[in-house]
Formats: sequence, C-alpha cells, structure tokens
Amino acid sequence: MKKLHFWPALVCLLALFSLQSQAQCPSGSIPYTGQYPLVSGNTYCLNSDLAGVVNIQIQNGATLILMPGVELQGAGSIEIFGTLDVRDGAGVVFNGGASIGSTLDVSSLLKLGRFSYFSITGSLSVSDPTASNPSSANTASIQQDNGSVMEICGPYSQQAVSYATVDFTGTTNAYAHFITKATASGAAGAPVASESQIHWLALSDVDLISPGSATYCGPNATEATCTGANWPTGLSQSSCGQASTIADENNDALPAMFKEITATLNEDNGILSVRWTTASEMNMKAFHIEATADGKNFTRLGTVPTKANEGASSQTLQYDFNYDLSAKRLLNISMAFIAILLAALLSSLFYKRKSKLSFGAVAAAFVLLLAIAGCSKKPRSVEVSPENPHAFIRIAVEDINGSFTYSRTLKVIAR
Repeated sequence: MKKLHFWPALVCLLALFSLQSQAQCPSGSIPYTGQYPLVSGNTYCLNSDLAGVVNIQIQNGATLILMPGVELQGAGSIEIFGTLDVRDGAGVVFNGGASIGSTLDVSSLLKLGRFSYFSITGSLSVSDPTASNPSSANTASIQQDNGSVMEICGPYSQQAVSYATVDFTGTTNAYAHFITKATASGAAGAPVASESQIHWLALSDVDLISPGSATYCGPNATEATCTGANWPTGLSQSSCGQASTIADENNDALPAMFKEITATLNEDNGILSVRWTTASEMNMKAFHIEATADGKNFTRLGTVPTKANEGASSQTLQYDFNYDLSAKRLLNISMAFIAILLAALLSSLFYKRKSKLSFGAVAAAFVLLLAIAGCSKKPRSVEVSPENPHAFIRIAVEDINGSFTYSRTLKVIAR
C-alpha cells in the first residue's frame, strides 16, 4: 500500500484553520443527546450524527438546532411546539409521526436549510394557532430553503386557512420539494404554499386543501404527469426514506450542474488538484474550493471564477484548481519560528519585569507554539485506506446574487 508524505501536512493545515472557521453550536446552547422534553427558554444543539432517539418534544419557547451536515435518526413521535432548525445539508429521518403547533395562540416552526431534509414514515399534522384567536399573527409553519425536501409517507393534514403553511426562503431561481405519499387533507381551502418555488408532489389523494401558490402535481402524481414539478429521479410511493437522496440530487441541479468532480493529491510534489466539469450553468459567479479533515468543518482554499459568458452556459465547461501544500509547509515553519520568538518575549517580560501580563497570555503563546511547531515537523508517512480517510473536498457554488449552494463532498485520492 502506498505511503503518503503530504497527507499529514494537509490534515494539520486544515486543523489549524478550523480553529477559526469551525461551525460551532451557538454560545450558551445545550448539547442535544436525546433529552425529553426540550424545555421552554432553552436552545439545544446537535453537532454530530445521532441515532436511536425515541420521541422528541420541543416545548413552546424551546429551540433544537441541527448543525450543517448532521443527521438525526429516531422513532416514535416528534412534537414541535417551539422551533426545529435543520440547517444546511442536515436531516431528520424518523420512523413515526410528527406534529407542528397546537390550537394555542403561539408560533411553532420547522425550518429547513439548503439541501436539508425531513423524512417521516408516519403522519404529519400542522395546527392553526389562529383558531383560538383569529386576529393573532402567530403561525404553525414550515420554511424550506433551496433544494430542501419534505417527505411525508403517512397522511398529511393542515388546518390554517388564513395563511399558507409552507414558505419558501431560498433564492428566486431555486426550488424545494414538498412530497406527500399518502392522503393530504385538512380545512377546506387551506393553502399549502405561498410561493411557486415550493414543488408539491401529491402521490396519493388530496382532500379539501389547495396548493396555494405552489407548483403542484397531483393528486396521484406520477413522473409522467409531473413534467413541470422537477420529479426527482427514483421517487416512488411504495418506499420511504428517499429525502436525503433527493436533497443530494437537488444539490447537483443549482445553479451549476456538475458532470464530474475529482480531487487528487500528488505525493511527490504536494500539489492538491481539483478538477470539475459542468454540464450547464445559470446565474453563476464563482466556484470556491473548500477542504475538511473531518467531513464537517470546511476551510476555503481558493476561488475560480466562472467561465460562462454572463454567468450562463448550456455547454460543457472544464475547470482546474491547484493548491501547493509544500509551500504551506514552509509557511508553517516560518510561523513556528515567529511563535518561538513570541513565546520567548512574553516569558522574558513575565519573569524579568514581573509584568502585569497574565499567565494566560504566556500559556496561549506556548500552546500556539506547540500547535504550529507540531504541524511543521517532518510528517510521518500515512497509509491511505477506506478506513483511514484524510481529507475531503467540496465546491461552494456562488451565484450572481451572492447565494451559495454546494457540491457533493468527495474524498481526496492519492496519485
């Protein structure tokens, strides 16, 4: 098996950058480990995959955040009286049913970020808080961003007539899927969505409720009858749990459609090469190359502007991006030398002057010294295997409006 000498440099570089770029749970939030119930006034946060959860209840005034890329799996029931915030690329897969809101005059929200998903085998019911107070501004609602997917495999019901239950929060050139695989019903005339970017695919019966402004295909929708609603590849009524796959497919569709992406590391010269091909582009501005050592916390390595004329193309376009890790190793050595001087200076001031500098400042310099010096050492050779991944790449796609979508995350391969 091949021995690689630049993998540790790449991983160490990403580790150092992640101290600044790492997506962290909000300050003061409580780590979510499956607590029941989630108490009003508290914010809970999940920043790594979690399976085996039994029942979720989010009380009014409580919030549960799923950080980007995290998946929550469980069984039983999900009761959302507060807020469930599923951020970009994250998802919920539950064997059971869910409910949003109640007839009490309070707001409840299920929020899906870009290319996130919510999939349940059971029913989903969305209440109407204005039932107890018709003049109330409170809502029980669902918000969907670019490429997100709602997959409801059991019966769906909604009660609000004065407002649409599902809102689209993404960009105008994007869309999201709202998929009901069993009977969809509720109050007469209750509108499902407020924007056409919500693509409602009703694979079974629909009773009383209306599409509102949604791009709608149903009842008893099939791929043949849904030519205008972006029917996802492989979607079927007979199976559940397709939401994450559909979200990935949506990811590939906006605003650049990728044909191929490769990421390789030349072990001889330390050059990281990322190459990709787009089949089409729309409203494009630039591609930003991002890397991670853990598959979650990404560091931007560089930017490549679009080749598409005025950001649009229906032709195949090829792109290349190279990143010199050997140069970064030299930079790390220089940083280590600077850290040594800094530590020496602080130590001198601390001991000779008995200065007012805190011991914490000296300790911080010492920690920085160890971290950078460690990265500057000659790296050990590392075996690459499926069980020992070292780095991953994704491409952040920026459109002309400054909005971002992301390619699939792929492993860097040694050459």
